[in-house]
Amino acid sequence: MKKVLQNLKSVFVKERRRTTIGRQAQQLKTVDVARLLAIDTALISKFESGARMPTYIQVLKLSELLKIDQKLLETAWLKERILLLVDNSEVAIDSLQAALKQLGVENPSEELSAPSIQKLMAEMETLKSILTAPKK
Repeated sequence: MKKVLQNLKSVFVKERRRTTIGRQAQQLKTVDVARLLAIDTALISKFESGARMPTYIQVLKLSELLKIDQKLLETAWLKERILLLVDNSEVAIDSLQAALKQLGVENPSEELSAPSIQKLMAEMETLKSILTAPKK
């Protein structure tokens, strides 16, 4: 279980940063986010530190509240759930490939497109400009 948590922490780091940056860009404290989502403040801190994963509904609410692309955040969340589920299983890759084939994805590496990467880069630039803008 410890290895699973370490893996979860290392893989989810970019998405945690995105939620932290999004929260800061909206000039919200963890207590504000917790109040707006009607959950405990400690949970928000645990989400950002990687000690705990939000539920699917919480991911959707965080995306809306923090103005983070829903598809990107939802994808990161689902990826973490899958990694947690397979937990270094010897048949994980075969199982994932079979699932992709059943979903109609023959060559997953071709699914990663330049437009999705460009969209992510644009979102990061927007957040960066918000954070570096002079305070009024």
